[in-house]
Order: sequence, then C-alpha cells, then structure tokens
Amino acid sequence: MPREKAWLVYDKWFKIYGEMVYFKVFGQGYLFLGSSAKIKDLFEKRSTNYSDRVQTPMLLDLSQSAFAATAMDISYGIKVTDENDPYIALVEEAFRGISQAGVPGQFLVDLLPILKNIPSWMPGASFKRKADYWRRINVTMLDMPFDHHRGAAPPSLAASSIEALQTEQGKDQAKEETLAKNVAGIAYIAGADTTISAVRSFFLAMVMYPEVQRKGQAEIDSVVGSNRLPDFGDRQSLPYINEFTVLPHTVWVRSPASHVHICPGRHFSDNSLYAMIALTLSVYTISPPVDDQGNTICLKPEPTSGLLSYPALFECIIKPRSRAAEALISEEAND
Repeated sequence: MPREKAWLVYDKWFKIYGEMVYFKVFGQGYLFLGSSAKIKDLFEKRSTNYSDRVQTPMLLDLSQSAFAATAMDISYGIKVTDENDPYIALVEEAFRGISQAGVPGQFLVDLLPILKNIPSWMPGASFKRKADYWRRINVTMLDMPFDHHRGAAPPSLAASSIEALQTEQGKDQAKEETLAKNVAGIAYIAGADTTISAVRSFFLAMVMYPEVQRKGQAEIDSVVGSNRLPDFGDRQSLPYINEFTVLPHTVWVRSPASHVHICPGRHFSDNSLYAMIALTLSVYTISPPVDDQGNTICLKPEPTSGLLSYPALFECIIKPRSRAAEALISEEAND
C-alpha cells in the first residue's frame, strides 16, 4: 500500500490495469475506482450490492466526532490570541491523527482488522494507544471551546445552539447537546486546515513566481496607493488579485470540473483568502531563502501525504516593502 503521494500511484495503476483495480493485503480486499462513471455505477445504480466500504478501524475510531468547517470565531465566538492558542493546537493535533488514519494501510490493523481485539499493552498494539490518545483529543476539541463560553458566549454558532438548548423542552438534552457540539465542530475543523493549506500554497507560489507577485503588488499600488490597506470595497477593481483565488484547473490528474460539489463555506473561504492575499501583497515582499553565503536557495514544492495534501514546510523571507508599508503594519497592529 503506498504511503507517500498515493494519488500518483493510484493513477499509474489505473493507466496500467484499467478503471477498477482490486487486490488483497493479508486477506483484506481493496477496490480502487478510477472514474466517476464507475463510482456512480457501483455506489448509485447498484448501491444495494456495493454500498459497503472497506473497514479501516483507525479511521473509524477517529471519525466518531465532527469534521469540516469554517472558523473559530464564527463557530464559537473565540478570538485567537496568538500562534500558541490552545484551541488552534487542539485542531492541529486532532487533524494530524485523522490525516494519518485516513491513509489506507497506514496502520497494520487496517490490513489485519482482527488486531483491534488485542490488548493495548501488547507489543505491536501502538495503534490502539494512538487511537485512544486521538479519541481523547477529538472529544476535548469538541467540548472545551463549547463549554468555555456556555452562558457568556458572544454571537456565534455555538451561542445560538446554547440558547436553543436552554429554551427547548421535552427533548433529550444530552443528545441535543452532543449534536450541537458536533455541528459547531463541523464549522471549525476542516476549514481551519484547508485554509492553512491554501495560505501555505500562496506563500510558496509567491516565492517561486516573483513576477506574479510583482504584478499583483503593482495592481494594488495603482488602485489603492500606499497610504492605506486594501479592503473589500477595492475587490472589483483588483481583477488580477482576484485571479489568485480561482479554482485551479490545470493541476489535476483528471478534471474535476463536472464533479465539483457545492461547499457551504465557499463564500467565507473566498473572502478570507482575498483579504489575506491583498493585505499581504500590499505591505510585504516574499522572497526565497538564502544560504550563509547569501546565495538564493531554490525551493522545490513537495506535497504532504495524508487525508489532506498541502505543501510541506519551507523557509522564505518576508519583509515590509517600504517605510510606508512598515507604518501601515504598525498602525494596524496597534488598533
């Protein structure tokens, strides 16, 4: 089972063996489908026979709670204080476990499900200890931000849920509260991680394509000037900056154009990315790192493997563009 850049391996298999690739590992069968037509044929037209899926105990253990999302402020009304914020650390740790468990064959128990019955103290049962740890992280991630603002929450999704729980009678309160926590969690996890992926991709692109960065900065300078920061009122006048947030269309193994799902958080993420990109390019220049002799180090994009793939960590230099830019940064930081 491939663990690194699995999507490239799967695509190679499809080209060699066709759109349906089936094999067994330790008696556990795996079927990979290489086209939307095959997926619809098996899971829609013949779903009675084929709607069951391979059981991956590690992923199932870690997926009992909520996924997905948008942002901490919208979900809980919590203002993130700094990069060491405990809520953000919880999200990152929870998604790290989910991402690892989401790779088929990452843990031996996925290939030999009978191993899920062995005691956690036995040699080779580290997957059980990891699952227990990540399960506790997931529960804490759902409970801590929800409970922290109970009774005193600023406007947010969690606040609305708490208010509804206090006014509704005749329902299973424990069940309703669990549902409310999961809904708030859904509005909080995946969005955080996918946004981080987009932000990291943007900074890497600016390092690798400085001419694109300069063109974006020139557009902002001509429309906004150097005495203020761009805002949403400038968006229609910044067509080149808007192109930074369009859906990529040339980097897929297969075009997803006819199979794109509608994301409920698409407007939030689009606006957030526009603001981040416009504000960054207006006051900063992003450059590649240099070695001890001052020579430029060329970066090579390396995607991570897991449930969500994004650029691996890299170094870059971020500097204010000018004295005027420094003044704007200081003014914004003091507000």
